[in-house]
Amino acid sequence: MSNFLGSVQFDVGDRVRLIKYPDEIAIVKEIIWHEKNRRIFYILDVEGNKKRSNSWYYEDENKFEKITE
Repeated sequence: MSNFLGSVQFDVGDRVRLIKYPDEIAIVKEIIWHEKNRRIFYILDVEGNKKRSNSWYYEDENKFEKITE
């Protein structure tokens, strides 16, 4: 397994907003290195939405942003 933790954009526990669904708030639950695809992906805990909570969000697809409030 590669060491990717020094280069991630988000940390476990960060509050984020989904770009496509700006009213939905999520917490970064896990950060995983996908060895075959050589990409970082995130598992989010999306408040009130189990379907989106079970999705993989690749870091380089910019599907969510950190909430700085």
